Amino acid sequence: MTLSITGDGFANGNKHTQLEAYTSETATTPLTTIFTQSTGNARVITATILEDSPIVEEARTVYLRVRNNKSKDLSSPVPFRVRDTAIVPNGEITSSSNTVEIGKPIFFTVTSDIINNNDTDISTIEWYIVKMEGTNEVRELVQTGGTEYRMTPTTNDPFEIESKVTPNSSVCYTESPKVYSTHQMTPMPVEIIYFSAAKQGKDVLLAWATAMEKDNTGFEVQVSEDGLSFRRLGFVGTQNGNTVLRQEYRYTDRENGKHGTRYYRLKQVDTDGGFEYFTTKAVSFGQVSGYSLKAYPNPFESEVSLELQADQPGRLNVQVLDAMGKVVYTKQYAVEQGLSLEQITLGQSLPKGIYFVRTEMNGTASNFKLLKK
Repeated sequence: MTLSITGDGFANGNKHTQLEAYTSETATTPLTTIFTQSTGNARVITATILEDSPIVEEARTVYLRVRNNKSKDLSSPVPFRVRDTAIVPNGEITSSSNTVEIGKPIFFTVTSDIINNNDTDISTIEWYIVKMEGTNEVRELVQTGGTEYRMTPTTNDPFEIESKVTPNSSVCYTESPKVYSTHQMTPMPVEIIYFSAAKQGKDVLLAWATAMEKDNTGFEVQVSEDGLSFRRLGFVGTQNGNTVLRQEYRYTDRENGKHGTRYYRLKQVDTDGGFEYFTTKAVSFGQVSGYSLKAYPNPFESEVSLELQADQPGRLNVQVLDAMGKVVYTKQYAVEQGLSLEQITLGQSLPKGIYFVRTEMNGTASNFKLLKK
């Protein structure tokens, strides 16, 4: 810790000054003496107190006095409170959204006791993006200054955000500087801007658009009669597999013999064989009842709550699949008419990443994505 003492007469004919610490105002024998040199007409002298100094061995109040080389007092005793422990700098980084998406801005804000106590210069706060390149962790400085950092992910590479807050030299914290970090985040694949399915006589017109594409070969159009088992209808090739521009697509289902409810979804296929399913749309060729649901939290750790609003009682079939299409969870729930709440327990051992949830009730399907953090 560094102390600065300001006063008149420190440099007036004094070859040097001494900063002495006493156990009381009236004590005559100093607890310790710290030598400081005074030069020119300086009115400020500085002294550094080390961790092993007798002053910091225990929590108490000591009295500081400045004297010259002739043992003449240059100041009155000044009380100085010494803490027995350094301050723990609690804090965190919060984000403007629970999910991270490619092409969508997200804000990060750092909060800290160091900032709240005005014990740092905001302009010195450093922001880093941390990624893995092979087996090496790479930390890139992306911003200096400010308690907020904004970014727009352009790839789905996992990353963490770090913020380094450095306290002023005049205060003692258990960590200096203090680094706050987020958990590892993986940008979710680009969302389809829209996907619609409209009945046109005996046919169904499917239309969708993308905001951007990366290494995309095209879209496999799939159909299902029960909302769970899908088959291929056709394939629509990409217009530009690597672009940040909007792309629009259409496909018409002209199969004969349609009946009941037909469910449509898209399977987007990458150049390396990877794929992703997009949300399901239903087209009715007869009377069906519907339902709606919300899932939270997303991202999740081990459990997901399903808030369900049903037009009539029924059984809700739920399947959870990993990114490769493997079923990792399946269960059927008895649902009453109106609002109900169900739990999906997936467990802590489930690997991090994106999962797809298929639900079906009374002939109506609904699909959505979850992110395991």
